[in-house]
Amino acid sequence: MKAYKGFNENMTCRGFQYEEGKTYHEEEAILCKKGFHACENPLDTFNYYAPANSVYHEVDLDEVAERHSDGDTKLCAKTIRIGARLDVAGICKAHFDYVKAKCIPANGRVAGDKESAAAGERGSAAAGERGSAAAGYQGSAAAGYQGSAAAGYQGSAAAGNWGSAAAGERGSAAAGNWGSAAAGERGSAAAGNWGSAAAGNWGSAAAGERGSAAAGERGSAAAGEQGSAAAGEQGIACCRGGKVKGGMGAVIVIAELDEDGRAIGVSAAIVDGKKIKADTWYTVKDGELVEVKDYDR
Repeated sequence: MKAYKGFNENMTCRGFQYEEGKTYHEEEAILCKKGFHACENPLDTFNYYAPANSVYHEVDLDEVAERHSDGDTKLCAKTIRIGARLDVAGICKAHFDYVKAKCIPANGRVAGDKESAAAGERGSAAAGERGSAAAGYQGSAAAGYQGSAAAGYQGSAAAGNWGSAAAGERGSAAAGNWGSAAAGERGSAAAGNWGSAAAGNWGSAAAGERGSAAAGERGSAAAGEQGSAAAGEQGIACCRGGKVKGGMGAVIVIAELDEDGRAIGVSAAIVDGKKIKADTWYTVKDGELVEVKDYDR
């Protein structure tokens, strides 16, 4: 089965060295103890490897032995093949596709163009172009172009271009280009280019180019080129160009770009309230983090 795995920057995980294109096998797989671990939901990889100093790959798993029964989508398998590397934008797109694939109508109703659909507990709902969809507890919702989608606790929501998506606690939300996505505590949110994404405490948020991403306490936020990323206390905020900010104890990371948009360096710091202020926007110039003044915003 397809899954996603995070690594340290040198492609190690818990002391084991991996290589792209290689296949690895162990005779035993026990969740969090033995075997090879990965996540079915791409953004769940942020729970184990923060965007600031990690790399991510698509992987194939065989002989899946165990998976988390509650919480995220972590899996354990005997065999893993390391596929292509994905940047933050790639993880964002993969997450959107993952959520969208989960939003297949079951016992709910499907509505046509400019209509709406609603499903009850554990149900699903799908609406056509410019429509809206809402699903109950543990349900899923998908809306078409310029539509909106909302899912209950532990549900998932996906909306098309210019749409919006909101999911409850531990849920996930993905919105298309120029869309917005919001997920509850421990949830995840991904938005397309020029979109925005917000996740609650311990959650993760990723936004595309020129988008914005915000995560609560101990969460992580990643934004694409010239975007903005903000994280709460003890969280992580990173972006490629643009600006970052964080609460006390947060890690902020920003890549400096040249005139052609190529990365020429990376600056990182911990928000200590002295050298780096809390809840204050920073950018990078000539390799140094500098405060963004009001007139720069």
